[in-house]
Amino acid sequence: MSETLIKTENIGKYYRVFDSMNQRLKHLVMHNFGREYGKTFWALNGISFDVKRGESVGIIGDNGAGKSTLLQILTGILHPNEGSAEVNGRVAALLELGSGFNPDFSGRDNVFMNAAILGLSKKEIESRFDEIEAFADIGDFIEQPVKTYSSGMIMRLAFAVTTCVEPDIMIVDEALAVGDAVFQSKCYTRLRQLTERGTSLLFVSHAIDTVRSLCSRALWLEHGKTVMWGDAKEVCKEYEKLCWKKQGMGMEPEEKTDLKIQDFPRVQKVEGIPDCLIEANPNFEALAKEGRYGTGDIRVINFVLTDVFGLPKKAFNYNEEARVNYLLKLNNDIDTDFNIGVRIRNLKGTDIMAVSQISNLSRLTGKKGDLFFASYKFNLPLHHDSYYIRTGVIGYKDGNACVGGIYSIDNLVSFDIIEKTVFFDINLNISYPVAGPVHIHHPLKLEKNIGTNIIEKQGNHNDVG
Repeated sequence: MSETLIKTENIGKYYRVFDSMNQRLKHLVMHNFGREYGKTFWALNGISFDVKRGESVGIIGDNGAGKSTLLQILTGILHPNEGSAEVNGRVAALLELGSGFNPDFSGRDNVFMNAAILGLSKKEIESRFDEIEAFADIGDFIEQPVKTYSSGMIMRLAFAVTTCVEPDIMIVDEALAVGDAVFQSKCYTRLRQLTERGTSLLFVSHAIDTVRSLCSRALWLEHGKTVMWGDAKEVCKEYEKLCWKKQGMGMEPEEKTDLKIQDFPRVQKVEGIPDCLIEANPNFEALAKEGRYGTGDIRVINFVLTDVFGLPKKAFNYNEEARVNYLLKLNNDIDTDFNIGVRIRNLKGTDIMAVSQISNLSRLTGKKGDLFFASYKFNLPLHHDSYYIRTGVIGYKDGNACVGGIYSIDNLVSFDIIEKTVFFDINLNISYPVAGPVHIHHPLKLEKNIGTNIIEKQGNHNDVG
């Protein structure tokens, strides 16, 4: 996997910028005679980096930093004025939304046209069409003109076509931002699969957490120049510092002493079963079908994420309390030690936070057909991002979690494991820059005038030896 697929050396790209049309006309007439008008604007200046096979590289920076210009050079749309860009292998790119699609053609026709441009034969396209159609999941619209599509539908189809060819190099420029949370999760899973099979990924995004999670190296551009190139986590950390400073969050120590974290109002929590738990929940049902396994002896027939009032909620503030609610049905007589696990994952599928009983287990006993209500309450001390919940209902062979007084993992039985139950967001915390992915708030103990004995003892200690 050490093969280099992209190698750039001192790339420079500039344009002439004019203050008026008259100045532009003068330049067109006189530049052959050595007279220059207007100013030179460098969109890129001295950019050098490389991408190896199977490597994921993120490109970050503010609007106007030169990211899109760089991608256009790598895809052959533009040519640099200085330096060189060597690209080896089949390139598939998602740049502007819907670029390459004929709006008057149907989705099916555009699949065949774009896949052919990417190098697939008609026979290869036909063999992969069902996979493309299933991944895009736009239903009967596949036979309708693309001009009737929403932006999300266009992105779905474009991503499905582009990734199905399994290119050597995959270039993505913010295209996933228009997709819904469920489809974004599918896309990130597909991108990871491609890189694991040797595809190199060049990923441009303003979503720093995505770059940090998805990429191993990152290039930070500012005004067409390289600010930093290296380990993605380090580059993203430095870029975030600058973003916080621009937003007025680059606080000096003396400013922090007066800062107060916003307290959420104390409210009377509503106990009992939420009304929404006993209502139809098509969103949960659709998500559960995507990935579910277990014996089925206990089955989750509904799951809702609510606030403290028991009302469904899809966006929470930092550290706000949430509640997960389960409606369970017994498909067999049950008498067992019992637990429910919750895993909160980001859209890349990375586990961020887990909730379950650790020091003790519940005991569940019931007859076939019995219904049970279960719930957890917990805070969400998470970085602002999008997440989903994976959950599992487990029991134990012979009903006992322990053998000889010792917990036995071999005794565990998975009754119902659901990969995705609900998607939700954490809002930006405007009071203070929250580091991610989990940031625990806890009061700081600070005491003044504690005396000089400690300092003297510390001094004596330092003198030893």
